[in-house]
Amino acid sequence: RLSLRLNETPELAALPWEYLYGTGEIGFLALSAHTPIVRFPEIMAAIAPVQVQLPLRILAVISAPEDVAMLDGAGEWQRIQSALASSIKERKVVVERLHKATLAALRDRLRDLDQPIHCLHFIGHGLFDRQAQQGGLLFEDEARQSVLVSSDLFAAHLSDHRPLSLVFLN
Repeated sequence: RLSLRLNETPELAALPWEYLYGTGEIGFLALSAHTPIVRFPEIMAAIAPVQVQLPLRILAVISAPEDVAMLDGAGEWQRIQSALASSIKERKVVVERLHKATLAALRDRLRDLDQPIHCLHFIGHGLFDRQAQQGGLLFEDEARQSVLVSSDLFAAHLSDHRPLSLVFLN
């Protein structure tokens, strides 16, 4: 395994190391099973394990605005239910689907600290605004039309919700 530690050379971090090429029979290193290339930032301190009081609460946000290409949100919801069926039956996990995929509905649900959300699973479209140089997620408005929520605004809505430990963007 070839590990690239580029913390002290940020000008090299942006280069496409996956295209690293060796002469002769070596070729592209990333294509070889013998020389996988792994990028990772060095972390100064160990990350503490997450402590959650059971049941683990997962909130699925399935955003399906009518003005963008349809995704298989129902199929993804079924796969989540199926994968966690035994844990749900044993009451170790509670999986909930947000009733509306609006930012306001998400904010309101996160405020219910009697049933805190530990994991947020977003199923929907994401976009990157080249002009603003920022990504975002497509939520719905009340009329089920798309609303681009910037990554900064999304993060601001989640930052105060302390029980939330994982956000999965699908």
